[in-house]
Amino acid sequence: MECVRVDVGDGSGVDLVVKFCYLRDMLSTDSGADAAMIARIRSGWNKLRQLAAFLPAKDTSMHVRGKVYSSYVRSYMLYGSKTWPCEKGK
Repeated sequence: MECVRVDVGDGSGVDLVVKFCYLRDMLSTDSGADAAMIARIRSGWNKLRQLAAFLPAKDTSMHVRGKVYSSYVRSYMLYGSKTWPCEKGK
């Protein structure tokens, strides 16, 4: 966790946190959503690794694998994405 000490004027100070995780979402002081997107992608990969024993099973069809991926992994990655700020392309 990154933080900066800020003096409040009466000799005491508070820590200003630049970036932190709250409810599995990365919040930061900059206006972008890069940290949140990176955290969600990492979480999605972890969920996919948890399913690794199930997905390559020979008796599991591609249709079922696709449904599991879209309902479990993709939804986990996209959770909270509606609140991410949009930026104009550079």
